[in-house]
Amino acid sequence: MLDDEPVKAWLTAHVGSCRDDIAGKLDRDTILKRFEARCTQLREAAVPGSTTDVLTWFSGRDLAGMLALQLALPGSVNGGKDVVLRIRDWVIDHAADARNLFPDFAAVRQALDDAP
Repeated sequence: MLDDEPVKAWLTAHVGSCRDDIAGKLDRDTILKRFEARCTQLREAAVPGSTTDVLTWFSGRDLAGMLALQLALPGSVNGGKDVVLRIRDWVIDHAADARNLFPDFAAVRQALDDAP
């Protein structure tokens, strides 16, 4: 039968090393410091300077998350998710209008149409 003690020693050493590495990166002060550095970087890059800049720097998921926080309706049980879902539904229901409003949508649609 194998001796458990060497396995326990190996396990605790490796898990401890990983935990210590992650814990340092997830420390509250470290997170806030990195957040401030990122904010400074984005401000210096003049973001958001325009709609195009915002769409270049932030994914739709990031924008939807921000909108959910910013557009929460009073009394909404879903926070701002209901607003984001309404926008999504509008885009689905008005695809041609969405392509006209968002050139990137039109470019993606054209690429799909041109694909073999």
